[in-house]
Amino acid sequence: MYPLWRKDVIPALIRHSNLHLSRIRFFLLLGKKLPEFKLTDLRGDEFSSSQLIGKSALLNYWAIYCVPCVAEMPELNKLKEKYGDKMNFVAFTENTCKDDDLIKFLEKHPFNYYILQNAENYKKTLKISAIPRNLFIDKEGYVRYIQGNFPYTAFDLEKGIKKYDDNNYFVKIIEELTAIQ
Repeated sequence: MYPLWRKDVIPALIRHSNLHLSRIRFFLLLGKKLPEFKLTDLRGDEFSSSQLIGKSALLNYWAIYCVPCVAEMPELNKLKEKYGDKMNFVAFTENTCKDDDLIKFLEKHPFNYYILQNAENYKKTLKISAIPRNLFIDKEGYVRYIQGNFPYTAFDLEKGIKKYDDNNYFVKIIEELTAIQ
C-alpha cells in the first residue's frame, strides 16, 4: 500500500497501523479478567462486575442510534429466554434513563437484558470503538470470546430483513460456557 523505501511515508504508515490497531485493541482482553466496573441500572441501582462471578455472562454493548444493535435485539432476547437461568445477560449503553429517547426507545424495542446505563467510560476502558460488541465471560470473570453483532445467515432483499440460524456460533459459545458450570 505504501512504498516502504520512502522516508516521508513512515508517518502515514504509523497513522494507518494505529487506526487498525485501535479497531482491534479490545481483543487484548481475551483470556484476561474482565476489567472492574460499577454502573447503575435503569432504576438507579448500582451493579458491579463482581456480581457476575459464579455464572457465565453475555455482555452486550449497544446504543439507541446503532441500527445493527437494534436489529439483533430480538435474537438476543431469544437467547436470554432460552439460557437466562444458566447465565447472566447484561447490556451496556452510553445513554441514560434521564434521556427520554432511551425510555421511548425501550418502549418500542423491548430489550430484556439487565441494562446498565451511562457506560461510555467503560466502553473506553474496554477499548471498544465499534458497536454492537458482545463479550462472553466465564463464571470466573474471564473474557473467553468477543464477537460483533449477532450472526445472520441470509438477507431477504424483498422484505428487507435478516434471517437468523438458530444454531449459530453465539448459541455454541453459550452452550460451551454453560456446560462448564
